[in-house]
Amino acid sequence: MPLVKTINQSLPDRGIIMMAAEVLKDGGIVIVPTETKYGMAVRIDDPLCLERLYQIKKREKNLPTAIFVRSIEEISHFGILNKFSSRLAESFLPGPMTLVIPAKPGYGPPLTAENRIGIRYSSSDVIDDLLENVQFNFTATSANVSGTGELTHISEIADLFGDEIDLYLDAGPLDSISSTVIDCTGNTPQVLRPGAVSEEQIRLSLGDF
Repeated sequence: MPLVKTINQSLPDRGIIMMAAEVLKDGGIVIVPTETKYGMAVRIDDPLCLERLYQIKKREKNLPTAIFVRSIEEISHFGILNKFSSRLAESFLPGPMTLVIPAKPGYGPPLTAENRIGIRYSSSDVIDDLLENVQFNFTATSANVSGTGELTHISEIADLFGDEIDLYLDAGPLDSISSTVIDCTGNTPQVLRPGAVSEEQIRLSLGDF
C-alpha cells in the first residue's frame, strides 16, 4: 500500500515534514503539494535519484526539470539573473512562476537544457518547510507521466504510481492553474507555458524596460 500522509497546506505538521525530509535525504521520491498542483520531489544532488525520477515519469532526459529554491537570493546559486528575470522575481516570487535563466557552470542534464535552468520559488508552506529541513534542493516536476494530463487528487496519483513513490503528502484536491514558465535567457522574455501569472501581468511588470 502506498504511504499517504494528510497535510495541512497552511499549517504543515512538523512530524510529517520531518518524515518527508528523511525520505528525501535517503534518496526517495515524495509527492508534494505546491500552491498550484502536486509535484514529484527528489534531491537534485544525486544522479541516481534523478534517473529514478525520470524512469518513473517516463520522461526524456533532454526535458529538464525545475528546481525549488528557498529565496530569490538562492536563485543566483544555480543561474544568472538579468534585468528581466530580476524584475519578474521581485514582482511575482514566491508564487506560481517558473523562471528559465542561463545556468551557472557545474549543472548539466537533466537539470539543464542548452545551458538553461528552471527555477521555482513556491509560496507553498509545505515546500518552504521541507526546504528548511534539508541541506539540498529538490525538483519541481509535475506528478504525472510525462506528456499526460496533470492529476489533481492524491488518490489518482497513487493509483498511477503506487509503491514506486515513497511518500505521498495529501493536501486535498489541487486544481489551480499551473505556474507560468517564462524564458529569460534571450533579449526579451518569452512565455513557454501560459499559467497562473498572466501575460498582461508580466507586461505590466516589465513595462518600463
